[in-house]
Amino acid sequence: MHSGLLTRIFSWLKKSLWASRNEQRRYQYHQRAQKPGTTTRRRAGPEQLYPQTIEWVRGLPREMRPLHIVKYFPHVANKLYLTWNSPQHFERCMREFMLDSRGGRQGFPPAVASELASLFEHHSTLAFPKPVDPWDRNYRK
Repeated sequence: MHSGLLTRIFSWLKKSLWASRNEQRRYQYHQRAQKPGTTTRRRAGPEQLYPQTIEWVRGLPREMRPLHIVKYFPHVANKLYLTWNSPQHFERCMREFMLDSRGGRQGFPPAVASELASLFEHHSTLAFPKPVDPWDRNYRK
């Protein structure tokens, strides 16, 4: 009889001490990091979309919306949103996503790569077209 009561008390204490699983994971991460000789690797970017990123996606033409990127790679969608209004930064960001500079990376799935290519084309032709130089040889043809 007492063991059942103790079990309920311990489970109640456990639930009240750990308000969420995230707090428990954060605690475990810090415990591992404090042990000498152990290292832990953290994720590069946030796992959730910024509210501004969601608005940016809604503002794109329906056929250009990067739904796979948003669903499977929210940190990529956030970076695309942050660099969208700066053509130089956006082009550099796209090069980083599409070209492997670190070696040995597997790349994006085909659907995501296709969305990235479509966004790049839309950005460079419709959203922020480059000014045409009338003295350019290709322009005169």
